[in-house]
Amino acid sequence: MNKIELKKIVKIETSQIFERDFRIMPLWKIKIVCYLTRNNRYYRAEYLKSFRYFKYYENSKRLIQAFFWFRRYNHFSLLLNSCINSNSIGDGFFFVHSNIVINKKAVIGKNVCLLGDNCIRAGTFNAIAYERPDPWKQCLGRL
Repeated sequence: MNKIELKKIVKIETSQIFERDFRIMPLWKIKIVCYLTRNNRYYRAEYLKSFRYFKYYENSKRLIQAFFWFRRYNHFSLLLNSCINSNSIGDGFFFVHSNIVINKKAVIGKNVCLLGDNCIRAGTFNAIAYERPDPWKQCLGRL
């Protein structure tokens, strides 16, 4: 994975968190409002962003950047009471509520949405999860 793919994944995951407000205002305004109000969606978006960047820099052996993103990831992990240790999480990972624990050996596919309090070990899937539908197909289906 290169830096361009990483930025694309982070942008997609962030937009999934804020997607229901797209009809009201653009994404950059939504992020500013959520930052100022310290909304839970802001914390989830920053948590996933810091997790992706931390894993990218950890795998590319850039230790100084990895340390910076690990501190940021750890800060948001404590705020959300969540812990994701897995390296193999597909694109489009989305969670609605906090209290998530994912083991280091767990493998999670693309476009997975987790609901409620989840604990995922390697080899088992003890969470309520579903494949997140494509929002464009939903919009086109309504027309």
